[in-house]
Amino acid sequence: MTYYRYFSDKEELLQFYMNYLFSLFMEQEAVSHAPFGSREHVRDTLLFFRDYGDFARCIYRSGNDGIMLRMVNRYMAMQPGFETASAARRYAFYYYAGAIYNCYIEWALEDFATPVEELTGIICAFPRP
Repeated sequence: MTYYRYFSDKEELLQFYMNYLFSLFMEQEAVSHAPFGSREHVRDTLLFFRDYGDFARCIYRSGNDGIMLRMVNRYMAMQPGFETASAARRYAFYYYAGAIYNCYIEWALEDFATPVEELTGIICAFPRP
């Protein structure tokens, strides 16, 4: 028996909500037009997900943060040229996704103490795929 009326378990519920956040993010991205990896794109992404810090901390502390990392990987796979890229290039996208995810989750766990502009600068200094 489940405690969730419409979901078979906790992971399915969390995945549903993560998909919802992803769709909201993609709507924002559609109107932004900031190039992938640009300073504006990184800042806007951090600002969007800062609003969902409670959810990020919850799934991290419950050991379900793989749900969020899979969403970041899914986003990377949507970037132009990913489908036809060499294995090395595809894994560079995943490498970048992991770096961004880890910076974000630590920022959330620290209750967003580092100013967004400072973290944006740090992330933009990373090599991008």
